[in-house]
Amino acid sequence: RRMGLRVWQSPRIKSVYTPRGSLQALFRQYSQYGFWKVAVIRKHRGMASPRHAAPGLFVASIFALAGWSALAALAGRTSIARAAAEVLGIELAVYALASLGAAFALGGSLPWRERAIIPVVIATYHVSYGLGFLTGLLRRAARRKDGRDGTAGYFTALTR
Repeated sequence: RRMGLRVWQSPRIKSVYTPRGSLQALFRQYSQYGFWKVAVIRKHRGMASPRHAAPGLFVASIFALAGWSALAALAGRTSIARAAAEVLGIELAVYALASLGAAFALGGSLPWRERAIIPVVIATYHVSYGLGFLTGLLRRAARRKDGRDGTAGYFTALTR
């Protein structure tokens, strides 16, 4: 599409998706997606959409705010520690409310018990993808002595 070409789709193409059987398997799947998205971005010299960076930025902000709060507290800067903790709390509260809203919207006719797990699944998607993305950035930046990047050995086995 970037080259001005068209993408054709055919109604004859059939696909089947089997959801992961556990949150752990889902976490591993989305960690892998995030990790390898870094290689895709590098190959294409850009992101297809800014949304690919959103989970990584979300997870990085959690680490940064928690770390900032802890370091400020250790340094005796309680007002800075409190402010960072409050911003983190607001960020997580907004995220939780948005996830609950999405669960309500997406849950439709699902029983309440199944609807209640949707925010946990959404958080698993975002946190695992974000961690995978950040890991991909860090591993990509870690050059080995032989000149290859540091991604060798990560997620070489598929999650399915």
